[in-house]
Amino acid sequence: MPSIKGLIFWSGLALTIAPSASPPLALALGLLMGLSGIKPFGGMPPGWWRRTPKTLLQVSVVGLGFGMDFGEVMRAGSAGLVYTTVG
Repeated sequence: MPSIKGLIFWSGLALTIAPSASPPLALALGLLMGLSGIKPFGGMPPGWWRRTPKTLLQVSVVGLGFGMDFGEVMRAGSAGLVYTTVG
């Protein structure tokens, strides 16, 4: 019988790869699962749990950036640049 942690992990994975899931939702769910300490794979090497989540988070943030509209990013960035310069 699968463990509760395993069920939560696989359910979260299925939710994040569903076509209707947005990248921010997937990132937030991953962050919540990471902070909750859910580790469904108990037999990993000792340093694995320290290195892998950091790398996965970095890849997720880059993937989130690829889903953004470049024109919208440039408009928001230019407004922020003017505000920063004036400030």
